[in-house]
Amino acid sequence: MMDKNSVHYVENKSINYYFFFSLSQPQNLLQATYLSDRKLFLFVEKLPIKTCIICHMDIIEGKDILTECSNGHPVHEECLSEWLHHSPNCPLCSESYPADLITQSKNYIEQKEREQQKDKLTIEWNETIKEIAEEMVYLKFFNMIETLTEKKDYDTAIERLLAFEDKLLTPDQKQKILFLKGKIYFLKGRYDMAIGHLFKLVKQQYDYPEAFQYLGKAYQELGLDEKAKWAFDRAQ
Repeated sequence: MMDKNSVHYVENKSINYYFFFSLSQPQNLLQATYLSDRKLFLFVEKLPIKTCIICHMDIIEGKDILTECSNGHPVHEECLSEWLHHSPNCPLCSESYPADLITQSKNYIEQKEREQQKDKLTIEWNETIKEIAEEMVYLKFFNMIETLTEKKDYDTAIERLLAFEDKLLTPDQKQKILFLKGKIYFLKGRYDMAIGHLFKLVKQQYDYPEAFQYLGKAYQELGLDEKAKWAFDRAQ
């Protein structure tokens, strides 16, 4: 332990901390905690902190790996590996780094690129699996609606379609739901509701013959022959 007689100290009585300044190295702050009940001192030296010349962040001793050029300019090991991908020279003094360090850095960059590519492929694969699973859910749902429609359980079919509207849907899926609602309302005899949904659909997607076909039938049931003809002509 450091001899407390070899240093000067100043007491802060309010928090019982003593600050010691080394006589040989006054720039290094030494902190001691005084425990009054046991008369013990704990000395901690505050060492100078080096800063990476590439990222300008502190290099923490014991946590970061320090590398220096021949002129002693400090850098983080990871920062240097990235830098050597662009230049073999120190960014501050332009002194060349050792060949073995450049080779090591090249291997590091290649390994990192392989890991990034692997991560990218994993993310893409997971997204593909997710899309397939979601598509299967939608197909199963639409098959269920078709089954309910064939059984003439129109109210249940409409109820399920309304509940499904809260899901995150693609534009095609939203248009499919509009068509099914329009079709089912037509089959229920709710021609006004059918026209509302089908007309909204053909405004979004003009090339939808089935929608125009049911739209024409709905107009026809309401005695709107001219509008029915207009819809049937576009169903061709």
